[in-house]
Amino acid sequence: MYFYDNDPSGGHPRLGQASRFTPAWKTKQRLLPTQQYLRFMTLDQFDLSKSVLTLRLRKMAAQLAQHVRLSWKTMKPIGLVRLIGHTDSSGPEGFNIGLGDRRAQAVKDFLDNLLKDDILSKRVRVAIVTEPSPGKSSPIADNRTAAGMARNRRVEVFIAPPEPPAEPIAPPPPPPPPPVPGDDTKRRIIERDEETRYNKPIPKPVDHKSLKKWFDQKLADHHVPKFVRDKIWDAIWGKNFSLVGSLLGAAGFAGSEKEALLQTARQLAESSAP
Repeated sequence: MYFYDNDPSGGHPRLGQASRFTPAWKTKQRLLPTQQYLRFMTLDQFDLSKSVLTLRLRKMAAQLAQHVRLSWKTMKPIGLVRLIGHTDSSGPEGFNIGLGDRRAQAVKDFLDNLLKDDILSKRVRVAIVTEPSPGKSSPIADNRTAAGMARNRRVEVFIAPPEPPAEPIAPPPPPPPPPVPGDDTKRRIIERDEETRYNKPIPKPVDHKSLKKWFDQKLADHHVPKFVRDKIWDAIWGKNFSLVGSLLGAAGFAGSEKEALLQTARQLAESSAP
């Protein structure tokens, strides 16, 4: 869940105005992100109690997909699309939260289908993610009128550029050359080898810290935003490999590269804990 950073005006940013969001855990630790999100558009006027995209909403979502494509031909590509579904004040709270989630998911599925060829060919590297719906608790219009309720039945779209690539990890310095053994040292080495030949120690489990660092570095090298990387790790620890595959595909991984990452994710989930 994301919250607005403190705004001196006390209000929400208007359409087309830049706004910053901070994850809840960073709010507690008083850390501010460097990533900035732009409230790009609002897909409103969903049918009452429904999440199906009308013809008008499909046209708006298609315009969003085209804007994402064109952005990758400019100096300011779109690397992340965040979707948050909302409802009007009718209906119970639990139903409205689920309805808002379904509306955001419907927009995501539509965009994924439109952009899948661009993502697979790596012409576009964008992650499309949904956020938990606040239901009816964040209206932008008066719920006492039919027009206001229609405006509140919406999905808000936020966009952000790709995260800059992480700095490459410097390789460790080479080990010093071993000393030249003398006769006595050679004898001790032979005795040690004879002993270990018949008394082999039990092999230690593989250190998966380096495997996790390699996996995270691969995500960073493909400009996968940290927010999406966190979602991928949550899916790995939860052993939701279907979601891991979807997020990797949205981030531009395909073919043998994607399969190698999925295999590594399964190894980490089976033998490690977050």
